[in-house]
Amino acid sequence: MAADRGTTRSTTVPGDGGRGAAGSVAGPAAVTDRSPWGGDEAAGGPAPVAGAAAGWTATGAAGTVPGAGDGHAGGDGHAGGDGHGAGDGHVGAAGHVGGDGPAGGTGHARSAAPPSRHASQRSDGRTMRRSRNRQAVVDALLDLYREGSLRPAAAEVATRAGLSPRSLFRYFDDLDDLIRTAVAAQLERARPLVQVAAAPTDPLPARIEALTAQRAALFEEIGPAARVARREAPFQPLLQEQVARTRVGLRDQLRVLFAPELQSMAGERAATVLAAADVLCSFESYQLLRHDQGLTVDGARSALAAALATLLGGDGCGA
Repeated sequence: MAADRGTTRSTTVPGDGGRGAAGSVAGPAAVTDRSPWGGDEAAGGPAPVAGAAAGWTATGAAGTVPGAGDGHAGGDGHAGGDGHGAGDGHVGAAGHVGGDGPAGGTGHARSAAPPSRHASQRSDGRTMRRSRNRQAVVDALLDLYREGSLRPAAAEVATRAGLSPRSLFRYFDDLDDLIRTAVAAQLERARPLVQVAAAPTDPLPARIEALTAQRAALFEEIGPAARVARREAPFQPLLQEQVARTRVGLRDQLRVLFAPELQSMAGERAATVLAAADVLCSFESYQLLRHDQGLTVDGARSALAAALATLLGGDGCGA
């Protein structure tokens, strides 16, 4: 069965290389094993999702100096007496390498002295602790989302992460920053589910079956975080851009997978069919089927498959 074949094979794509214009169906562009996550993969390779941190430590890294934590008021908030030595003072104040002056002082540091091995170990420990705590907060927020708490209080997130509420914003600028990072982390974890186990040369029923299986698995995985992203997108430009990029990528995936049917249609008809298929297979449509209409996963897949078959070729509607 086509759904068991693995990743999508090389193909020629109708369209403009994937910027998502509904009318751009004619005009081939070569693509190989393309994943749409993040949108720019349509141009031939993976791209970071907008708003995502590079790892867990990118946000708030401005002002960082070697051995200085993250540059935000003494790295980890002066836990463990970090103000004396290891160079993490206030806002990444370099020069306290020797550790014999008070944090933030200007005249008592031996800035020319190299850091001791002990100081380096302490700095590494703080960096690891910060990264670990930051990830714990993200994991806690995603767990709460999965449990149905889509707007948890900061104190609830901190408690779930095993931290004090006051310490939460040592790791994130604000709640918006935390939400963006958590949504980006969820999308990254779902990346293996983006590939469709079918190629444009497979029979249409096999492609439809593979696509509906992929969309169901993907949307079930990202559901809570994706709902939060759409709720917050009008108020957060970075989230809004991220949502737009994923939509473009998923639409481009349809353009590739159903290229034979789209190429057989007149230009205007092809653009209309692609737009309709995109709406049918969107996260929003899947949510309506599952939660508003109460369908099971298999029921939602069957509804999508029947609609796509009619749209793309069944009952003469693809002509």
